[in-house]
Amino acid sequence: MVAMIAIPGGIALHTVRAPVLQQITSPNPTPYGYTWSLLMFIIPIFVIAWWFLPNEDIRVPKRAFWWTIGVLVPFGFCLDFLFASRFFRFPNRQATIGVLAPAIGQSVPIEEYIFYLAGFVLILLLYVWLDEYWLAAYQVNGFPTRARQLDRLLQFHPWSVFVGLALICAAILYKKLRAASPHGFPLAISQSL
Repeated sequence: MVAMIAIPGGIALHTVRAPVLQQITSPNPTPYGYTWSLLMFIIPIFVIAWWFLPNEDIRVPKRAFWWTIGVLVPFGFCLDFLFASRFFRFPNRQATIGVLAPAIGQSVPIEEYIFYLAGFVLILLLYVWLDEYWLAAYQVNGFPTRARQLDRLLQFHPWSVFVGLALICAAILYKKLRAASPHGFPLAISQSL
């Protein structure tokens, strides 16, 4: 299990050709470093999928798995698309394969999007693996049947929508009418930052 993380981590760390101290001493201190670092997600995904998923005794809730991935990954992509240019800088393009993906403000390396996809898949696979394999002795018998008999955990609640929209409107009105600096909503950042 440790090798699953240590091997891709070691590969990523061995891409460093020149150590970065106070200033960058080489125009390319980590050739393909960002790309190689994604192996810390990708190798464990394949190891778990190869070892764990074919096991007949383990029932992976596939529908729930893909629904979760289908919700989380687009959120991660939206974070990159909307905010990557505000928070991240990619001065060493040689640390990536050089393929740029769209984002507001500036393009980002495709590795940014791969990071969200692989990260969410790995974390969810780890949860399923831990639950179905390591914690199998603590599972409740007949849980899926019992769970279907319960009220839905998530339900549409109109009052919450109303309160949320009212708070958003109040915040916008405050920003535009009362704040010392009425500018800046939704995507403008002061040049002094």
